[in-house]
Amino acid sequence: MSKEVVRNASRHFRGSLLGAGVRIHEYQPTVMHAKLLIVDDVFTSVGSTNFNEPSLRLNDAANLNVFDQGFTQDHITIFNTDLERARRSSLEAWQNRPLQQRVSDCAWSW
Repeated sequence: MSKEVVRNASRHFRGSLLGAGVRIHEYQPTVMHAKLLIVDDVFTSVGSTNFNEPSLRLNDAANLNVFDQGFTQDHITIFNTDLERARRSSLEAWQNRPLQQRVSDCAWSW
């Protein structure tokens, strides 16, 4: 599946997230599939697991969970470096995207 298909499919659902105050940053060099969770600067979970019910119950995915401050600090640095190469999405831009983009986003989200 091409990265544009994946981006279009995910873009369809951004409005409610952005409206709720979620900050969405789209990594520009490619589609970033890895998920990263950092808690209290000492716990890191990194892997391919999506945080939704079907993924948690049905899909085969894996995460590495590490309770180590040094490891976590390394991943905070990696995250911040990646964030510099990302474009932040805004609710206004999402609401004002062209009709062709809206149709494409909706079609690929099925």
